[in-house]
Parts: sequence; structure tokens; C-alpha cells
Amino acid sequence: MSDEVLHFAVAMDFRSRLEPPLPATYVGNCVGVDIKVVDRETLLGKGGLLVALSAISEIIKASEKGLLSGAENWVPSSADGVKTFSRLYSVVSSPRFEVYGTDFGWGRPRKVDVISIDKTGGISLSDNQNGDGGVEIGLVLRKHYMEAFASLFAEGLESL
Repeated sequence: MSDEVLHFAVAMDFRSRLEPPLPATYVGNCVGVDIKVVDRETLLGKGGLLVALSAISEIIKASEKGLLSGAENWVPSSADGVKTFSRLYSVVSSPRFEVYGTDFGWGRPRKVDVISIDKTGGISLSDNQNGDGGVEIGLVLRKHYMEAFASLFAEGLESL
């Protein structure tokens, strides 16, 4: 294991995980975040895409324990200081939000982008325009990083 680790942060909708659950029509914010540490060399090696997917899956499975599970560790004590991460990769949004099904009175959207990922380095996930169960992935990187990512992503998909 190398000395460098990467941190995946995954935000999740907790509306249905409350007891009693909030109604589906609730519009307010009820999002929780969890972080998974992954070794850089393992992530960049063969099968790195599966490592990333596994880390995200572990976060989602851990959330099934309940909204307040581990809440005692959410805020570091003053002796620990504030945790800072040199590299934090976050997943924002979710296909379960069904953004393409939203209609505020002027029709359903034709294209949805999470513009904050341009500055935060997050990766957005949403349902797709076709409504066929597919997922749209949003990612913003500098051109040479995007080209490298696209190549590694395609290679990872081929290995599946």
C-alpha cells in the first residue's frame, strides 16, 4: 500500500431512512455524507474502476444502518482538529432523485448538469433523459486529465 490515499465522499438522500420516513413530496434537504479511504496505487492499477465502485458501494451499504449511525464521529473533537483532505473525490446527486421527471410548471428538463462540480471536483450521477434506467455521469477535469480518465474508464468497462 502506498503512502498516498484518496478519499471518496458520497452524499446520500436520507428522506426514506428516517423513522418514520419523510413523504416523497418533501422538498427540503435531508442529505448525509460518508467518506471512504482508498489506496492510490490500488485505484490506479488494473481493476481500479472496480475498486472505486466497491468503495462507493460500501458507503451506501453502511448507510442502511440508519441516518444517525456513527453520528458520534461526525464532528471531530477539538483535540483532533478539523480533518483536511489533500484529495477528496465526491459523488454528488443521485439517479434516485429522478431529476428528468421534475416539472416546475414549464415542462420536464431536456438536460440537467450539476454546475458545482466545476469548482468542487465532484462527480455527478443522475438518471438519464430517456428514462430507461440508465445513468448520466458528470465529470469536469482539465483536458489532459479528461483524456486520461476517458481512456482508463473505457479500459475499465472493457474489463467488466
